[in-house]
Amino acid sequence: MSEISTSMIIVISIFSFLYLIYLFRKSARYQINLFETLLLSNVAFIPLLFVYFPEISLKISDIIGLSLPFVLCFGILFVVLFIMIIRLSLKIYDLENSYRALIQEAAIFKLKKKDEEKVN
Repeated sequence: MSEISTSMIIVISIFSFLYLIYLFRKSARYQINLFETLLLSNVAFIPLLFVYFPEISLKISDIIGLSLPFVLCFGILFVVLFIMIIRLSLKIYDLENSYRALIQEAAIFKLKKKDEEKVN
């Protein structure tokens, strides 16, 4: 197995550092919640883990039966993103139900207001 070049380690480290700063700034401004911050930070931590500790990725790849460790890295990142998609879908579903309930309440309120105006 060939060694990872120093330039590749530097590029991945810089990307991870900038990405984590971006995530934590968004989290500090309450634009994303803490769980999403932790989940999305795996996009930076997993490649760092594989770059700085290639023995771990090689051992896990051998146990699972993968011939190339980067396939494992992309597989793990795919699972993280899949979890995010499921969470976003559930949030959208909850918001849709809340929105529907608000619209129904507003419609009922308008009908009651009309009935009160007719009585008066």
